[in-house]
Amino acid sequence: MAEGPDLFGGEFPVSGYHYMGEQVRALQDDEFLNPGLFAIEYGEELWSTPTGGNGMSCRSCHEDASESMRGVAAGYPQFDEELGSLVNLEARINEMLTAYMGAPALPQESDELLALTAFISLQSQESQSTSMFQVKLSLTGRKDTNSTPRGGDS
Repeated sequence: MAEGPDLFGGEFPVSGYHYMGEQVRALQDDEFLNPGLFAIEYGEELWSTPTGGNGMSCRSCHEDASESMRGVAAGYPQFDEELGSLVNLEARINEMLTAYMGAPALPQESDELLALTAFISLQSQESQSTSMFQVKLSLTGRKDTNSTPRGGDS
């Protein structure tokens, strides 16, 4: 098979971050300017907030998200045998809310669903290549910067 043109200077980009302009990268890299941090902080708050008729939070079953959710978002979308279709992370979050916590499903694109998705997704990112993970560590005071993602099913 013939090789195509070298579009990336010998290195294949690992994320969309490599396609961003310099100003957008600077915004994402600056922990005080990145608007995504507000969603992550809200998602972390929601993680521990009991909701629904069962009085449970995500933390009730999954405990410390930095451990239990590490690598989870990277496994989505995934095929759900029971449904016979693909499900994304947002659908899985809503399944946990309704089936286990006795809470109503969160509307798509709602602040709460986006925040939980961002918070859980953060746990799947590599510490060495992702500035958001470094920002989160600095905000929480955690010192472990050598975490590596592991695959996981939910």
